[in-house]
Amino acid sequence: MPGDSAKGFFGRVRPWQWIKHSVFTQYLWIWAMKVGSPPQAKTIWVIDAFAGAGEFTDTETGETAAGSPLQAALIAKKYNELPKKVAAGKELRLICIERDPDHCAALKERLKGFDFVEVLEGEFGEHADAIVAKIGTDRALVLLDPIGLKSIDAVTCKKLLHRNGKTDAFVNVQFAVVHRTRGQMLPDGEPDPDVQGSAANVRNIDAFFGTEAWRKIALSGMSLREQEAAWLQLYYDEVVGWRYSCKHHYPVKRTFDGKPKYYLVHIADHPDADWLINNLLASVESRLFVVSRERENPGSLTGFADEEDRVRVEDLKRALGKAAIELIGTQPSRAMQFGQLCLALRPEFFGKLKETDYSKAIKALIEKEQLVREKKGLHPALKPDEVISLPPV
Repeated sequence: MPGDSAKGFFGRVRPWQWIKHSVFTQYLWIWAMKVGSPPQAKTIWVIDAFAGAGEFTDTETGETAAGSPLQAALIAKKYNELPKKVAAGKELRLICIERDPDHCAALKERLKGFDFVEVLEGEFGEHADAIVAKIGTDRALVLLDPIGLKSIDAVTCKKLLHRNGKTDAFVNVQFAVVHRTRGQMLPDGEPDPDVQGSAANVRNIDAFFGTEAWRKIALSGMSLREQEAAWLQLYYDEVVGWRYSCKHHYPVKRTFDGKPKYYLVHIADHPDADWLINNLLASVESRLFVVSRERENPGSLTGFADEEDRVRVEDLKRALGKAAIELIGTQPSRAMQFGQLCLALRPEFFGKLKETDYSKAIKALIEKEQLVREKKGLHPALKPDEVISLPPV
């Protein structure tokens, strides 16, 4: 599969910078093969709205690596050269937007050999309408990875997320500026006139959420973690909207136990896409745990951190099982379909456990007769529509 493995990118660069690039490229290949398979899917698109120069340098190590637009172009080239795609007249096209003239020029130079790539100079908002018109109802994968929040205002984002065609998206959401702006407001939520730039900063955050409701959350007295959870839900409600059944976020951190540097938000309208990103992130989570433990204990025995990670995952599966029993117990029928159960539990365990771990956790409880399933026989697979219930009272 094209794209870096979790082990590879953690060995070279700082994880909070590169998790999104590795996950995005691995996701892109599988996404393209899936959505590009129907006969009518002649053209599918990737939109990199904040493409940069196409290459990144780690400021601590001095090492460089390909950025998201170059990685996407390489994947598109591989896709476009598949004999089946060529014969069917199918193509994966890439549109990159970069506002900095120098970075845009460098990006054009790096991508000049790919005739299926279009590089646009300017702000994301300047090109959004034209892009929506160009891609029509074709399937698209959108990457919104700006510095800060100002450039991804709700009005512009909705043009792509709420268009007629189906869209998957990755959004890099950073709340540091929201926390800073909170300190520039009066108790009633209005900008403090004594703080220079407060009015513009508050308006920028209003524009990101598409509402002033974030101000009430900021001044609510919640903990920082509670505030960020509430802001993410507000973003889902006000910007992403009801049409997307799958919208989750993963906190990208410097170390496993560190504070989030940003949230990688994934948006899709199909559970398969949700499972795909979940499984990729769960692999990242395990690798981050192992690397963090090895760096904290440089003299530890080989494999010790991996064993710790195995124990961590087993603990998570037990926690999921406990949560499943509690949730099923709240249902009037004391039963739920397995697919519905997974969907209800996924927000709590998103990016922590793989899809197979859900099945293993539930099957372990069935073996202990703490849960009952419909199907009998020799280890039949759990299907989304199979009903899981509590034992008769």
